[in-house]
Amino acid sequence: HFETLIGQLHDHLVQSEALRVKSRYLFAVLAAGACLSSGCGAPPMNYVLSEQAQKTLKGDDLQKLSGELDSYFGTPAAPKTAEPLKKLIKADDTQLAQGATSYRRLCMHCHGLSGDGNGPTARFVQPLPRDYRRGLFKFTSTDASPTSRVLRNDLLTTLKNGIPGTSMPSFALFDSQEIDRVVDYVILLSIRGRTEASLVEGIETGTGEVNSTELSKAAETEAKRWAASEAKIVKPTVPRTAPD
Repeated sequence: HFETLIGQLHDHLVQSEALRVKSRYLFAVLAAGACLSSGCGAPPMNYVLSEQAQKTLKGDDLQKLSGELDSYFGTPAAPKTAEPLKKLIKADDTQLAQGATSYRRLCMHCHGLSGDGNGPTARFVQPLPRDYRRGLFKFTSTDASPTSRVLRNDLLTTLKNGIPGTSMPSFALFDSQEIDRVVDYVILLSIRGRTEASLVEGIETGTGEVNSTELSKAAETEAKRWAASEAKIVKPTVPRTAPD
């Protein structure tokens, strides 16, 4: 009798699982059909302007700023490497797009599409994810002056080692070329963010405006700061204490 009950239970579970799979399959087919019939597709990917920009600029000026930034730096789906950035970003536009894709897969959920540290999971982690747009990074070999920027190798070290005690994992087991492309893209996001901030500061102080010429100058200034990082390396006068 017990074996009969077990057999009936097994048959019931098999039938229930089969029904569940069929239901999910049917739902997926119906959802896909509804999506195709309504013409829906992937949501558009657009960089988000900073809170300061949205507070300072309104309407057409915000649209103009966004358009000028996209024209110079590209979009999340098609990032671009302008001439002043080529010494810093080793990737061409095709490779940079690959880095952007990897970034969305590996980093965006915490650091956000725009690199603003405001991804969908950011609110659930402590400390909060880094905002790349400020151009400031915690773990760096360079000095702490406002114009100093991090070394490329510092970013690679953080990606490979992770940051113990935080939600930042190690990517040491990932393909080194993929991680290199991610670093290229993070540098682009950082320069884009600082360029945006510079333009907004110019508007606030009445010393600048939003146009392609001003944007190019601001981007080139920021690129020079990154390029000068090697000269800002801190060299301790006292050797590190040997571990025991």
